[in-house]
Order: sequence, then C-alpha cells, then structure tokens
Amino acid sequence: RDSTGSAMAFSTFSGYGMDLRSLTRSSWPLLLLAIVLVVPEVGGAADVDVDVLIIGLGPVGMILSHLLSAYGVRNTMAIEKTNKLYIGPRAVAWDDYTIRTSRSISEETESWMRWHARLFADQWALACVGLKSGPAAARTGACDSYDAQARWRMNAMVSTRQPSVYFHQPTWEGWLRDGLSNLSLDVSLSTEVLETAIVDGICQVTVRSSSNGDGASEERPNKTIRARYCVATDGASSRTRRQLGLSYEGQTFPDQPWLVVDTEVHDVEYLKTAWIGHEGSGFIMNPTCPLVYILTPAFFGEWWAEADAEAAAQTESPKGSAAFRQHRDEALHRMAAVRLPKVKPEGNQTKSDDTDTPLVPPGTHFRFEFLVPGNMSEEEATSDANVGQLLRTCAEVDPRFLEIKRVVVYTFHARRAEKWRLGPVLLAGDAAHCMPPFQGQGMNSGIRDAANMAWKLSLILRGIADDAILDSYEPERLTNLQQVTDASVLLGRIVMVENPLLAYVRDVTFTFGNWLRSTFPFLDGIQTVIFVEPPHILSEASLLAQGYDQQVAGRLLPCPDVWLRDDPSMPQPLDKLVAPNGFTIILVSGPGVDPLKTVLKASARSLDFLRLLGASSLAVAPFDESTSGSGDALKGAVEASVVVGLGGGGRCIDSSGRWTAWVKRYKLEGRLLLVRPDRYIFGAFADVDSAVLRLSQLLRSPGAPPGAEPQLLGGGEV
Repeated sequence: RDSTGSAMAFSTFSGYGMDLRSLTRSSWPLLLLAIVLVVPEVGGAADVDVDVLIIGLGPVGMILSHLLSAYGVRNTMAIEKTNKLYIGPRAVAWDDYTIRTSRSISEETESWMRWHARLFADQWALACVGLKSGPAAARTGACDSYDAQARWRMNAMVSTRQPSVYFHQPTWEGWLRDGLSNLSLDVSLSTEVLETAIVDGICQVTVRSSSNGDGASEERPNKTIRARYCVATDGASSRTRRQLGLSYEGQTFPDQPWLVVDTEVHDVEYLKTAWIGHEGSGFIMNPTCPLVYILTPAFFGEWWAEADAEAAAQTESPKGSAAFRQHRDEALHRMAAVRLPKVKPEGNQTKSDDTDTPLVPPGTHFRFEFLVPGNMSEEEATSDANVGQLLRTCAEVDPRFLEIKRVVVYTFHARRAEKWRLGPVLLAGDAAHCMPPFQGQGMNSGIRDAANMAWKLSLILRGIADDAILDSYEPERLTNLQQVTDASVLLGRIVMVENPLLAYVRDVTFTFGNWLRSTFPFLDGIQTVIFVEPPHILSEASLLAQGYDQQVAGRLLPCPDVWLRDDPSMPQPLDKLVAPNGFTIILVSGPGVDPLKTVLKASARSLDFLRLLGASSLAVAPFDESTSGSGDALKGAVEASVVVGLGGGGRCIDSSGRWTAWVKRYKLEGRLLLVRPDRYIFGAFADVDSAVLRLSQLLRSPGAPPGAEPQLLGGGEV
C-alpha cells in the first residue's frame, strides 16, 4: 500500500482484536472514534517530507534505491553531493550474492548483470595465484584445479560457493544511475549535507544544493529535509556518521600503501603478442615487487546499447518485454560469436583455440596494483617515470600501448562504525565498515547491507512490522562481515610478503597444497585462495526461527538447477522461481512425502497473512538419477500444489542432485522452508501455520520468545 497511515491503522485495529471486514454500517461511529485513538500511534507520518532519505548515490545507495522501489516504497529521496558519476573504477568484482540480488531489482538489471557474467567470465575471470618469484613464474598455470567451463557456467554464477565476476564499475554505475529515472524516487544531485540530527525521533537533514535541477550550477538556499528513516551510504569518510558522533573503529595499514594504475588497451596487434592479451586476473607474488592485475570489460555498455538498438529496430514490442529481450539476447549472442575468441580449458588455464587471437578484446580495462616501498613518497610513486618503470619491469607490459586512465595511492583500512543504527539513522556500505580489497568484498558487503535492510524498511512502512526489527540489521550482518574482513587481511599478508625466505616458505606450502588436490580428487573442494561460503547468521538478535531443529535458519538458500514441472525443456536456477521481492514458501518433497497435505492444513488467517506479505510458493521434488536429463523424470515427481491464492513458480524437480543432497543433509524431507526476501532462510517448519505463527511474532514483537502469543494482522489467532 502507498498509504503508510492507513496500513498502520489496520495494524493497530488488529491489536485491539478488531477485524475491519466485520464492521457494519452501524459501526462507523465506532470506527471514527477508533481512528482518533489511533492517531497518536501512527504519529509522525504527516510530519515528515519523505519516508526514506538515502544520503549518497554510490553503488550501495543506488542498489538500495532500486530495492526500495521494487518493494513498493514510494516516498523516497536520494541525495548526492556530486553531479556526475565518478569515472574511476574502484570496485572490480561482483560476488554471487550481488548477482542474485539483481533479480530483486528488475528483470532488466538481472539480465544486464547475467549477460555480463555469461559473456566474459570464461575469458578472464580465473583468479590465478603465482606461487614462485617473478611474473613469468606466476604465469605457468598455477591456478586452482576447478574446470574453467564448469566453474563459470551461467547457472553456476548463482550458487553459494562461487567466487567473483569482474566488471567495470563506471559502466555498471551508469546503468544503475540511468535506471533511477524509472523509479518513484526524488533524486537531488549536487546536494551537500550540512547537518544531520535526530529531532523527536525524526531524522532531520540540512542540505545545500548547487544545481538548479537541470545540471547547471546555481547556488540555492539551504533546505531541511525531515525523514522517518535516513540511510547514510556516503562512504568511508561519512559526514553523517561523524555528525552523529559515531566512531570508526579498527586499524589502518599506513606502512602498506598500494599504487593503483587503471589503464585501457585498444591495440589488437599488441594484445596478440603481450601476455595480458591471453591471461586471467590474479596475483603475482614476487617478493621484490608484489603485483595484482585485474581485467574488466569496459566496453560492455557499448555492446548492450548496440544490442538494444538492434532489438528496437526488429520488434515493436516495448523495451523490457519478453519479445524485446529475446531479440536483444540474439544480438548479444551474435556479437559474442564474432568479437570474442572461442575458448577451452587447458590444464588449469582458459586458452584460446587460436594462439594468434587474444582472449582479451580491444577496449578492455586493465588494473595494475603495485606495493609501494615504504621509503617512497606519494608524489614519487605516482610520477610518470615510476609508473612506467613498474609497468615495464614488474608487470612486463609496454606502457606505450596502454592508455592510463587513473593513478592513485591507496592506504587500506579495516574499520567498523561503533553502531550501524542510531534511532532513525542507519549506516551502510563504507559508511558502516571498510576492509582491504584482496577479497573483492568491500562493495559487495555494502550491497548485502542494502539487501538486509530494504525488505525490513518496506514492512515497517507498510505497517506490517514493528520498527524494532531494524535492530537485527547490524547483528545479522556482523558474522559475514567479520569473516570476509579477516580473510581480506590474511590474503593481503600472503600477497605482500617481501622477505625472500618467507616468500619461499609460502610458495612451497601453496605448491604442496595444489599437489595434494591434484593427486587426491576428494580434496578438490579445499580452497587455496580464500573464497568462503556466506556463514550462518548466529546472532540471537536475528529475525530467524530459533530452536534445536532450526539448523538451516539463517543460511543462504542454495540455488541449484531445477526442471519446471510444466516446462522441462531446460534447467533453470532455483532463484528464478523464488519471489523476487517477497517471502517464499518452499514445500520440500521426499520419498513418500506429499507436501500437498501440508498446504491443506493451512488456516485462512495464515494464508491472508502470507498474501499481505506478498509471499509466493513452490514445491521442489527430489532428484531421480534413473531418469535425470529427461522430461519423463517429471512424470514421477511427487505431486504438490501451490498454496491457494499465492503466486509462485509451481512445481519443479531437482535436476542435478545438489538440492536433494542438501535436503538429506539437514533432514528436511516433507518440511516447509520459509525464505526471507533477502534469500536467507527464516526457518523450517512442519506446516504453514507454525511458520506464520513464528514470523508474525518476530515482525510484531522482535524480542518475543518462541512461545509468546503473536500479534497478527487481521486480528485473532492463527
């Protein structure tokens, strides 16, 4: 609902045991009196300018803007102190969760990101780790032992155990920024925050704008914006955080600065002969000159625009329709066939079929990161002479063929704000935490923040949930954040070894580990480089079902391939069937178990509550090895129906065995999984009513113990 006040009034009536549907005409005087009584509880809704004010439009702020719009939050404003996108790439990798989150935004955004992953992952996304001294020794195939094609399949990109896909941040941010114009969002660029304060429980922000709205510079009077909630995504130097007096605790690594050199290469002949035309991204752990090199497709935005124009010329269907996307997909396929070389796995590397054809197309963005000696000043490090020498001697590339886009010295930090929530103000992204870049998790962690808070803000503003559910935001995020921060620090220490003896010990250790994994296949899952599965949410403050039988509560929902019951033509990721921006009920089938019985026991009030949440449902049947790969496999699948009145993906069957193995591991046959909008599992239950009972308890009274009586919308008991 767009009307926050009416939604909250409906919630309040339920607290008094009233049901609006039972009111008769003679009851209207009572209704008017009740509305008067409700006003204090709804208070503040009319005293604010916006429901949510987003401060900062970097990638985290834009993702949050898109998510809130997808969840139906309309009265939102976003401000950004600059008028143009920052053209320098900072983040370089999406992790699997960021790609999964794209589906909650829109099909167009998901399509953009997945096409990006599909086209370019096999070309250069292998993270290769040099295990000996020197660049040449590092490029001998010392990567992990996963098969390149299998590891980077399109569907594999949405599993919970896959590493990152490299991307060009300015191109992606431009896509997100353009998409803001399609949202019910008030965007104010060239707007600087002067003061942030909390007044009577309301976030009050004083801003100064230097733009007239058309991009022209024009100083305007200061303006005060009152918001029910403010989300600060204004970076590591967040003015919002400082004005609220919140400390930024942790450590800085001043003795380990890195020189970042961003370049592009357009010369095809040079790419045919240079190693950078045939290699993936990774680390060169030379103790005399540690180096990180990363390749990203800066040209993808042009490819997408070209395919868009071609699709528009071939069909009259509106942009975003299935017909339009089909024409665009065909255009992108043709481009890839002509412009990208055919590749195949060879040993532990991805190789081109033609040795004279570079794996890397012209226009590719290259980033080189060099460890700066401790006795070198920033001015010396960024000088043309030093940059050229490092490129020639450490990276072994010819700077004459590189277009240098940016040169900057970075000092890394591992810090965290003392609080991520102070009343109506929340911090997200670098404003809340930062870490060294070696895991590629800085921006991705911020997007996890946005995904965690967006659905909670939506339920609060719709009057379905209590404000206190936001107290779970920081505790739920801390476990994962601490793990990836520690892993980033550790990986940095491994890469930045400058002592030759310690470097030798490190290289021998890694080489022995690779030998073990190649000799003993059952050790293949051991990761030499630290790519870890997002951990279980352990905090007691989490919005999860608690109990001894809730082992999967707080775990990220797996995303295996499944066959649709009504369309077995090809497997699809399970994520395609999960509600893009709502709760999902997954009915888990098993041998001799019929989840239809679970559905039939659901009460009308439970179903009403789920409809109010916008929940959907689907049933997943187990893998049948005897008939895998055939449409006939579905004929023997356990019949299960969609919960009456709820949308969803219907019925499907595990096509690979991954889902079935996971279900057996946690003994989930015949149970019901309630999945949150952020893809984390709320809990496993015996029936629908039990799931709704616990969920409604936590949404209305987050601190209530499992046995407490719930406060359900619509009144009465489940």
